[in-house]
Amino acid sequence: MASAGLLAHITVSKYQDALPLYLVEKQARKLTPEKRFEYRQRHTKPVLDAIRAWLGQVLPQVLPTSATGKALHYLHNAGRWRRPAYR
Repeated sequence: MASAGLLAHITVSKYQDALPLYLVEKQARKLTPEKRFEYRQRHTKPVLDAIRAWLGQVLPQVLPTSATGKALHYLHNAGRWRRPAYR
């Protein structure tokens, strides 16, 4: 099992990795729905793929019944990974 401090550090690090998603949305707001979908596909997929890969690595190290484990399992099972970027 990973220590709580290590998991907290990893979680903060991944939160920072997700920040580009907010910038993508800020830029996408200005576009038509069709262009917005294309823009999201191009710019969010690499970030989401990295987060998904990280989840695959960290989930086995976290107790599923802990608060962190529940949050990470919720994120992993949320379903957005299997759908294209939202329209």
